[in-house]
Amino acid sequence: MINSADALSSPALLVRHEQLIRAFILIGLLARCIRYFLRFPLWEDECFLCVNFIDRGYAELLQPLNYQQVAPALFLWIELTMVKLFGYNELSLRLFGFICSIASLFLFRHVASRLLKGMPQLIAVGVFAVAYPGIRYAAEAKQYASDMLVGLVLLALAVEWWLADCRRTRQKLLWSLTAFIPLAMALSLPAVFAAGGVSLFIACVLIQQASSARYVESSERTTPSSGEWCVPKTPLSLRSILSDGQWIAWGTFNAVLVTCFAILMLLAAKDTNVAAMDHYWNYVFPPLTTPWRLPIWFLTIHTGELLAYPIGGGRGASALTFICIVCAIIALWKERRWSLLILMLASPFIHMTASALHRYPYGGHVKFSQHMAGIICLLCGIGTAALLSWLARRERLVRQVAMAAVLYLMVIGISSMTRDVLLPYKTESDMRARAFAEWFWFNAGFDSEVLCAKNDLGQNFCPKMYDELSWAAMYQCNKHIYSPQRPPVEQRLARVTTDHPLRCVVYRDPRYEFDQAAFDRWMNDMTSRYRLIGTETFAFPRFAKREEECRTIDYLDEYRFVPRQQVAVLDSQDIHTASRVKPRD
Repeated sequence: MINSADALSSPALLVRHEQLIRAFILIGLLARCIRYFLRFPLWEDECFLCVNFIDRGYAELLQPLNYQQVAPALFLWIELTMVKLFGYNELSLRLFGFICSIASLFLFRHVASRLLKGMPQLIAVGVFAVAYPGIRYAAEAKQYASDMLVGLVLLALAVEWWLADCRRTRQKLLWSLTAFIPLAMALSLPAVFAAGGVSLFIACVLIQQASSARYVESSERTTPSSGEWCVPKTPLSLRSILSDGQWIAWGTFNAVLVTCFAILMLLAAKDTNVAAMDHYWNYVFPPLTTPWRLPIWFLTIHTGELLAYPIGGGRGASALTFICIVCAIIALWKERRWSLLILMLASPFIHMTASALHRYPYGGHVKFSQHMAGIICLLCGIGTAALLSWLARRERLVRQVAMAAVLYLMVIGISSMTRDVLLPYKTESDMRARAFAEWFWFNAGFDSEVLCAKNDLGQNFCPKMYDELSWAAMYQCNKHIYSPQRPPVEQRLARVTTDHPLRCVVYRDPRYEFDQAAFDRWMNDMTSRYRLIGTETFAFPRFAKREEECRTIDYLDEYRFVPRQQVAVLDSQDIHTASRVKPRD
């Protein structure tokens, strides 16, 4: 195990470290629970995905998703199952991510205890517990919390295999890894990077051990802190590979991994959303065509969103985390802990290689690094301990810096909870959109029949608005959440009277072309059967995150109808025509 400086390794301090670790776990648990149960309004990125759970079944979720979304199949099926079990609402849509985040917190605690002790372990657990990405994605209806859990499960199984004390146990763990691969790949797209890193790590350790004169007593196998590889006395032969069940298990592991990856690539080739995302994130791919820009790209990416743990962001805001990771790599290199270094760097290297091939973004946003969140936090702990060890000649300074680091992490965790309680939303525009939906869809149904032209009547006057990334997704999600359960459309149309009018609403985004001809046809047909008695338009201004800029204004047009005297009941076929007077601006 990796320990910290002697100044911080006394038994009394180790007991205190354990107490602080428990405190960090409690803070991380509270922060995730508070964020989840505050029930933040869905924000646009969640809505783009969640709108696919409104009217799709399990089979339909395998088809290209609306709003250019890309997500693993098993994650989509789990989300749909949660909706079917607990209803369509913020808590059910985020429940799986919440479970994954809580499980990740305790699993990382276990992994850190297997690899580290003392100050490295304390800092690593502290960073993981209070890191904003972990707290945020615990209450977000996206796949990033499951990316984190899958990456940690693969890391944990690799560590347990490495530290196992007998060959039979190690073989069982390798077969467990192999069995987990299909589940991991179906649940997390970047799981292939984590699994590839684990495969490379296992191969390196097996090669070293097969070439060693002492297989069972190999110090590399029995303790990760030794870091010394035995000097090979005999070359690795095919016979030695075939005689070792671990090599067979490793080969099967890779065969399953390659097969699952090939299936995912075939599915991705049919999904046009993948190409759209590739174009959108093009700026984060390594600039191989202009190699002189690679150093700047490397520094920009690794001091930006990619390493936003425990906090950070673009324009160098994650520089402190990057410095800690560099210190960790230097420390592991100087101490010749090659296996641990490979375990920490193999997955990021494969991820970066995939980015160079334009297959998956590397950087640009912290969500793309969730599968290696455990590795980043472990390196933060090792790097902080390395910095402290370099200050070990001044024991008092070491203790002060260590205490400052612990307090800094605790302040981050407490501040995160405070912020969520005071501002329980991502943007005020999200909050206003939900507030309108709560008011409109609930109240409007008491004195009238309210129908949505798109969702209830099948009239789509602006197709691109429902394909491109627009706030129409938020409108649909909030309507589905806050619109009370009502009878089928035909029954509701039959209840329309002079005293109980029909209210038809049309959502429109002025950024997209409106099919005026289709609307006019629908309106002409409606006015042939109903009398239009009034219209009203609700404006939805959409501001940037800090409310300093109005990005666009969407509109909800409402048209009120009452039956004409000669029309007593509206036929069910009346819901499939189109046309209208020009919508009000």
